[in-house]
Order: sequence, then C-alpha cells, then structure tokens
Amino acid sequence: MTRRLLELAQRQQRAAEELLRETQERFQATFEEAGVGIAHVTPQGRFIDVNERLAEMLGCSPAEIVGTYGFDWAAPADRAASAEAIESLGAGRVTHYTAERTFLRKNGTPIEVSVTASTVAGDDGSPKYVIATFEDITERKRAAALVRHKASLLAATIEATRDAIVVVDFDWRIVELNGRFVKMFRLEDDVLAKLDARKAFDIALANIADPDELARTVTELQTDDTAIRAGSCETLEGRVIDWYTAPQILEGRAVGRVWSARDVTARLRAQKERERLAVVVEQADEMIVMTDVNGVIEYVNPAFERITGFTTAEALGMMPEFLLGDGEGWNAELWSTIRGGTVWRGRVTERGKDGSVLEEEATISPVRDAAGAIVNYVAIKRDVTQELALAEQLRHAQRIEAIGSLAGGVAHDFNNLLQGMLTLVQVLQSPKADAARRNQYLGQIENAIRRGTQLTRQLLLFARREPSRRETLDLGRVLHDLATFLRRVVRENIELTIETAPEPLCVDADRGQIEQVIVNLVMNATDAMPDGGSLAVRVAFDGAHGASLEVADTGIGIPEHLRQRIFEPFFTTKERGKGTGLGLAVVHGIVMAHNGAIDVSSGASGTTFRVRLPLLRSVAAVPSNAEAEALPLGSGERVLLVEDESDVRDGLSMLIQTLGYSVAAVRSGEDALALDAPAPFSVVLTDCMLPGMPGMEFVRLLRKRWPDVRAILMSGYTAPEVIDRGVKAGEFAFLQKPFEVTELARTIHLALDRGR
Repeated sequence: MTRRLLELAQRQQRAAEELLRETQERFQATFEEAGVGIAHVTPQGRFIDVNERLAEMLGCSPAEIVGTYGFDWAAPADRAASAEAIESLGAGRVTHYTAERTFLRKNGTPIEVSVTASTVAGDDGSPKYVIATFEDITERKRAAALVRHKASLLAATIEATRDAIVVVDFDWRIVELNGRFVKMFRLEDDVLAKLDARKAFDIALANIADPDELARTVTELQTDDTAIRAGSCETLEGRVIDWYTAPQILEGRAVGRVWSARDVTARLRAQKERERLAVVVEQADEMIVMTDVNGVIEYVNPAFERITGFTTAEALGMMPEFLLGDGEGWNAELWSTIRGGTVWRGRVTERGKDGSVLEEEATISPVRDAAGAIVNYVAIKRDVTQELALAEQLRHAQRIEAIGSLAGGVAHDFNNLLQGMLTLVQVLQSPKADAARRNQYLGQIENAIRRGTQLTRQLLLFARREPSRRETLDLGRVLHDLATFLRRVVRENIELTIETAPEPLCVDADRGQIEQVIVNLVMNATDAMPDGGSLAVRVAFDGAHGASLEVADTGIGIPEHLRQRIFEPFFTTKERGKGTGLGLAVVHGIVMAHNGAIDVSSGASGTTFRVRLPLLRSVAAVPSNAEAEALPLGSGERVLLVEDESDVRDGLSMLIQTLGYSVAAVRSGEDALALDAPAPFSVVLTDCMLPGMPGMEFVRLLRKRWPDVRAILMSGYTAPEVIDRGVKAGEFAFLQKPFEVTELARTIHLALDRGR
C-alpha cells in the first residue's frame, strides 16, 4: 500500500516536473520569439534579462542592456517620468503601468515605444520583480501625426477656401462646414448647435430666387450615392451662386455628400465689363495697337485695318515702326517716356499700305500687371489727316480774308508810294530839276521802293500755302515787321499799341503760322470792341516760361461758362454768318504744335490772351537790317541772265556789269539754249516763271551742255516747295524779287565759290 502510494507520488512529481519544464520551454520560446521587447526588471528598474527583440529595438546586444536601468535609455525629456514610474512600481504603489515614451537607441536616434509593466509579488506580497514589454510605435505615431496634420490641413483649407462648403451624411446631419457657408446662407445658431443639415438647406433655399428645382435636386441626391451634379442659381439679392456636389467616399463607400457653392457675381460682372470693353475696342473709330514689352505688335483693332490698309495678319509680330517708312524709327524720347512708366502724347506721321501719309495724334501708355511690372504698351491713335488738311485750308482762307481786309489800306499805301515816286521822277525829268538835289531825290525813290518791297513780301508770306517751315525767329522782330498789317486790320476807333522786348527773344517757329496767331488774336480782339477801345500787343521775356506774346483788349469779355470752350472747333460766340468758330481752334493748334501754351483771362475790363513759346537758349545773333556788309565784286566771270521783262532785264544786266561780271541777257529759256556761246557760263540767273519753258526746267537742260554751271532762280513769288528742296540740296540758289544789290552780289559770289 505504502509502495503504491509512493509510486503514485513519484509519478505525480515527474508529471509536475514535465509540466513545469514544458511551461518553461513555452515561456522561453515566447520570451525569445515575441514580436515585442520583453524584459525582467528589478523593483529598482535594473534590467535582469531581455529578449532579442528589445535588443534589436535599441540597436545593441542583450548583454549591453542587462545591468542598465530603464531610464538610462529614455530620452532626456522622458527620463524624469520614467524614473518616477519605476520608483512607483518598486514601492508597490502601482502594480501595473502603461505609457508611451521616447527612447534613444545606442546610436542616439530616437524610437517611440509603448511600455507596459506589471509587478510580480513575492510570498510576503511585496514586489519581487517586474515584467515589462516594449512595443515599437514609431511608425504608428508618425502615421497618426500625419493623419492629424492632414486633417488639420484639410480643415484649414476648407476654412480658407473662397467656396462655401458643407459635408452632410445620409441622415441629414452636418459632418463639416466652413465659415463661408455660414455667412453665405446666413445660418442660424440653432442649426449650428444641432448640426441640422435639413434646416440648413431650408434656410439656404429660402434665399434662392427660384428654389424649386434646387430643392428637388437636394432631396434626390441625398439618396443617390454616386451622382455628381453642378448648377447655378440666383439669390433674392441678385447674387449668382455656382454650386457643385459629389459623394463623400470613406473606405470605398459613400457615407455622405459634399456640397460647395461659390459667389460668382463679381466674376460675371467683370466678364460682362470685359466683353463690353472688347466691343468698344473692336468698334472704336480710333486705331488701337497693343505690343509686348519689346514693342512687338500683339493686337490691332479693325479701325487699324480700315485706316492703314494693313490686315491683322500683316501687322502681328511687326514693330510699330514698319508704318514709318524705310529706316525710320520712333524717337528716343517716346521710348524713354513709356519705358519709364509714363504716358506719351504727341503726333506721329505714318504711311498706309498704299503709301498715303497718315497724320495721327497718339497716346501711348504702359500696361502693368498686379505686381506693377510693365507687361505691354497700348497705343490709341486718331487719324487727323483730314482735320489737318482742313485746318491748313482754313488758315489759308483766313489769310486771304485778312488780305481782303488789308487790301484797301495796302492799296492806299501803294498809291501813296507810286505817287511819290512818280512825282520825284517827273521832277528829275524836268529841265528845271535841281541838280544839287538829284541824289536826295534818288534816295527818296529808293526808300519808297524799299517800303513797297516790304509790303509785297508781307503779303506773299501771309498768304502762302506751304508746309510748316521752322527757323530761328526773333519774336519781337516778327511783331515789328507785322505792325503795318495790324494797323490796317484794326479800326480807327481802336487805339493800337505795339510793344517789343528790348532784347531778342529767339524761338524755333514757322513765321507764317506765328503771324497767323497774331493776326487771328488781333482780329478777335477787334470784333470784341464794336464801339472802340484799346488794344495792346506785347512781346516780352516771361522767365522760365520763355517768350510771351500777349494780346489784351478792353472789349466785352468772355463769360465764365464759355471760357472753357473757346478753343473747340466750330464753337463761336459771334452772330450767325460772322464767324467760322475755327479761328481760336487754329491758334490753339499752332501753339501746341510749337510746344507752347496759351491761356486766357477775361473780365468786365476786357480779355487777355497770352501765348508762351520756349526760347532757344543758345542761338547765333540774329542780324539786324542795319548791318552793312562789304560788297563782293566779280573778276569778269560770265553770267547768263534770263528775264522776260525787258525793263527788269536791262536794269539787272547793267547792275551785274557794275559788279564786275560779263553778262549775256535773253528773254526766254529757248533763246538761252540757242546761244552760240564761245565759252561756258559760270552762273545762270533766271526767273522761275518764263514764257514757254519754266526756269527750273531750262536750267536742267542747260546743265546737259555745261554740267558745272551754277544756277540762281529768282521770282516775285515765294519759292515753291520744289525749289526749296533744290536749294537745300545745293542744286539752286534763290532770290526773292525785289532784291538789293548787296543781296545779288553776295548770292552770285557764293554760287561761284561753290563751283570752284
């Protein structure tokens, strides 16, 4: 019995030992092969035993961990908390502990770890040792942080977007919405508090002008998982809202619906403005040209095609200078102005496709982007070719009209001059003529001729039809020379005063146009004083403004409400039939073309027009009429004189001989070409207007015979443009009849010098 009990006890002991061995083997296998780090730790926190997984996590061998303390591996920020946890476990205050800590591997790199620790008590109930597990949660925490970041970014994006956004689940609960949706549809606090999507849509629909269709769409789409829709609606306030909706997909299935709405009222309004602007540009009567920053044409409107004759295809890609002609370019001042960011205004002359000349008033502006950088240039050009032609015709007509007003006075002066000369000639022809006073009589006749010469030259200059000819003019001299005419324009009941500056005031100007300005202003002033008064015309130095021309009257004045319009074309305050309304417009145009300025002041005591012209700061002295020059004489050179008026021919022939030249005189070009001259002539002096062959044509034929002959053309008229071009090219010289012996001598001498 006892033996059987002993055997049974032995068998039970062996079974228990086998079970313990198997349990220990399973524990050891679990300890070594676990996917987490496992360690046995003393109550004081010192590692007793660790598995390979923990060693791998910390980047070292198990032996390097055994004997160290848990807080030795904690990151500096976590060491205090780790030490406190170990102390609590060792003291028995807690038996179980879980936390997330940052450890440092052997190489110093951080690792995020989830720590779980439990105490194992001894027989006396106090902690015997601690079993701790360590799970690497680095990637999980990084993923969680990324998810949080994405969620935060998404929330910030939804809040920052200009679209109103709301996310609704299929149970009509609001999952997400941004402030713009709340503001756009004026959602109430109770809707936001309850996240009631149905109520939110009802409030939004109540503000829609035609809500029925949108309401049906909202209801329909709440039961449709896949539909994507977009549309537009208008609010009661007139705002236009574009909306879009799509299913919200989560883990492959639709869990709700995303609605977005955008207020496009401003965009549609801007689009309509752009469309209207495009229509204006396309239908504008002015030419509009846009270039890039390098000046390459990118756009021209239909008016450009109509006026220039060039199609859009021909203009695109070209520089604007292709309209200026071969070798020409826009002036440097223009480019400097617009490249500096300033608008340029001025007049340009271009050529159409058919070669016609186009006069244009242009405004060229830089176009900037939102950052302020220049990205384009746009030119708006108005064709003023016909306007300028009409203005020139008007100026000519006004000159003729002024000459008509002057005719009586001029005729009176000429008759007096002729009477004086006739009387003196008859006295000289009388047998009783006082020989001692002969030279005095001849001098009086010469002075009378000079006065007549001045009158005829003024008339020709005033009535001419020529392009603008700029020259250096003393403004005071111009006014002085015009005084005789002005006194004939002004009525006898008006006291005329003419004042000039003591020093020369030189300007770069066209004499005829400046005279036109003076006469127009004087005639206007005369009309403003029907009952007489005082009229002062002054030329003075105006400081920084340059030279000043002032015309002041004591007439009826100009009302304030009309003063801003007096320079408009066709605007006049005169009675019907007594004014074209273009006189002051012409004056304004001339002044502007001379880079000048004009202003007017008017009141009960009269009106003053003040014209300012820029002075030439550095000019050669303008010679006076009194300056005498030595008379150059010839040395027997041969001169051919062609003049159809016998008296003029005979007189000039004798005069040329007195200057030391040999003269052959004939009446026509044909007679000159028929001469059997033994030697070539050095100079030919011919009238422009000859019977049969014109003087200029005769000279060109004569040069086929004698290529080196120098030519001087003379005329009682002002030189036509074709002769002016020849003079500038050195082909001819020109003498305006009547001319003095000094002028004749100097012109022949210069012609011979050029031929040597």
